[in-house]
Amino acid sequence: MPHVRQQIREVIQATLLNLPTTGNRVFVHPVYPFEKAMLPGLAISTLTDEADVEKSTVSKGRVHLFSRLQLSIRAYCEGTSNVDAVLDQIEVEVRTTLMRDITLGGKAKDINWLRTDITLSGHGEQPIAMAEMVFSVEYRIADNAPDIALP
Repeated sequence: MPHVRQQIREVIQATLLNLPTTGNRVFVHPVYPFEKAMLPGLAISTLTDEADVEKSTVSKGRVHLFSRLQLSIRAYCEGTSNVDAVLDQIEVEVRTTLMRDITLGGKAKDINWLRTDITLSGHGEQPIAMAEMVFSVEYRIADNAPDIALP
């Protein structure tokens, strides 16, 4: 089974599929820039992952780690007008959808929005706008089983 981080990214991808503005254009770790057919779209990636040592416990000789994952969901759109409104709408759709199940199907303990950074680029045929939403996802694993989410 893959690492719980990957399982979390996959659950988020499945959860965000078919939102009104981005439809099925939801990708995990896209390596290449978004093409016109992929816009407006979402890109999901991991930024950091670290243990919260103060919350860790020991059970039956195994350390149960509480991990705090910082996850990025980047919303992309293009156009010369109202890109701010489109990005704002995408953010509303993403955040309200993710908050419906803060355990992400049992893979996490909690998910919280931290911030949004907005970038505009004049390169290409039309300007590209991007809003990066950063979330903190807390999850729990045993130190010897990073592929199994603990309750």
